[in-house]
Amino acid sequence: METKIIKLSEINISNAFWRTPPKPSKIANCYEYFLKHRRFDRDIMVDEKMTLFDGYVAYMVAKMVGCQTVRVKITDNKKIEVAA
Repeated sequence: METKIIKLSEINISNAFWRTPPKPSKIANCYEYFLKHRRFDRDIMVDEKMTLFDGYVAYMVAKMVGCQTVRVKITDNKKIEVAA
């Protein structure tokens, strides 16, 4: 899995994320964490085509706070690596 800093605008969002927005409490918790620690409480994960498949809440908070770039983990979404 590769970690890279990319422009937020390079991330593609699938229709599935648009159709099922996260609970406001999840967004609020992530936002509060970001304000306190200046980083996100979860990873933004994309595939090789820069399509988001995990970390939509962090993506939304990044947009809310005006981030131009974000750190993402790039992986094949069919083979998600799980931390032990």
